[in-house]
Amino acid sequence: MQVFNTPPTLPYYSRPGPMTSPGQHAALIKDLPGDVSALATVLHGLIVHEHLAGLYGVTLTDEDRASVHVRPAEDLLGLIAARDSRPLSEPREPDARLPGNCRHFTVLMVAMLRAQGTPARARCGFGGYFGNAVRGSLGLRVLERLRAAVDARRRSDRWQAARDLHG
Repeated sequence: MQVFNTPPTLPYYSRPGPMTSPGQHAALIKDLPGDVSALATVLHGLIVHEHLAGLYGVTLTDEDRASVHVRPAEDLLGLIAARDSRPLSEPREPDARLPGNCRHFTVLMVAMLRAQGTPARARCGFGGYFGNAVRGSLGLRVLERLRAAVDARRRSDRWQAARDLHG
């Protein structure tokens, strides 16, 4: 029996793939923070969810909504940079953020983590098998950080205001 100190899949999930490669925009994400919570904050300053734009006083045009169909991280980063050339660590006003959806947040989070050599994988859904797959120390640490980031977000006034609007 062979025993691995490092799971053999970690190197695979540490490298950008076709959808998560920053490509020509690698320099944009090179100096971003390394922890999940800080990256989540960066992403919230870059993207406005298409279905929550109204909560920020933003009305999306059909042209704005077209960005929702863009999938590769390289293309998303290009659109973000075209709207505002400042470093990604500087939050944009809501009307200057790229309209997107949950997939945009996910693809860019994975791209940013992988660009730093941090193993990351997008997993979505409600399957019971997810519980078993994240019991490893790395998966558990990432989930704990994500949960902490979400909890902090929920405590913020802006999140509370949005919850109050929607009951």
